[in-house]
Amino acid sequence: MRKMKWLTASLLLAGSIILFTATAYGQAQGQIAGDNVRVRETPSLESDTNIIFQTSRGEAVEIVDIVGQFYRVNVRDAQGAYIFREFVNVNETVGMLKFDNIPILAAAGAWDEIISTYDTGDAFDVTGRYGSDWYQIRYNGQVGFVERHVLDVSFSNSLVIIRPARGSTANGDMIDELVAYAKSYLGTPYRFGSMDASRGFDCSGFVSVVMRRFDIALQRSSASMAATNGTFVERNALMPGDLVFFATGARGRVSHVGIYIGDDRFIHSATRGGVIISGMGETYYRTRYLRANRVI
Repeated sequence: MRKMKWLTASLLLAGSIILFTATAYGQAQGQIAGDNVRVRETPSLESDTNIIFQTSRGEAVEIVDIVGQFYRVNVRDAQGAYIFREFVNVNETVGMLKFDNIPILAAAGAWDEIISTYDTGDAFDVTGRYGSDWYQIRYNGQVGFVERHVLDVSFSNSLVIIRPARGSTANGDMIDELVAYAKSYLGTPYRFGSMDASRGFDCSGFVSVVMRRFDIALQRSSASMAATNGTFVERNALMPGDLVFFATGARGRVSHVGIYIGDDRFIHSATRGGVIISGMGETYYRTRYLRANRVI
């Protein structure tokens, strides 16, 4: 009898945990961050036989869970399908406070504009990351900001970036984060036509994946990026985060792109070496440099 009561209690507790987890995950909403993104029956890239259909950029998805490099999602009529995490931006998720007496600010860093304070366990809709230290939240019809280290946020790694004004401290923090994220791919092999980190990147695929992580949508090819994305920047005015373009082919046209990271260096996916850091002053790149665009 005692064993039966213990078993019943355990099952009820487990059910409560599962229900809570599903509820929290079910409140995460996202958008497709790529073109013709594949929705799969199983969380595997080993074969294309598990593809159900393809989605379009901007299409809404509900995020249910994380399974390795995939999100389990509900999209269209497909329940519990899988999409590679690189192709989903989270634009609303759940955040829960980890401490008491936490201030909600009217603006990031505006300690003289405290809207209210909340305690451990209070939950909010989190709608974006601002700089490297803040979350933007929504509650009671208002927008506020909370320090990131006090909030436990589901799916935070794919949460959209709220871009601050160029030149502001928060913008500098975001660019530092972008450069660090780009460097996390160092050593990833080169693979023509790929935007899949598990297989490798071509040059524009690498740049697209990094920028998309910070909610910056780009054209797919280096030539189209140069022609349509951002504004022209003089060579002597380059800043970290700018896109730099080169003519590596025989025709003298844009055929290669990287991300300027400061100190006269850029990070890119090269046919020899994959994702590497090179110097703008290296003879090969100095003689083939064409232009730069600012997209942040």
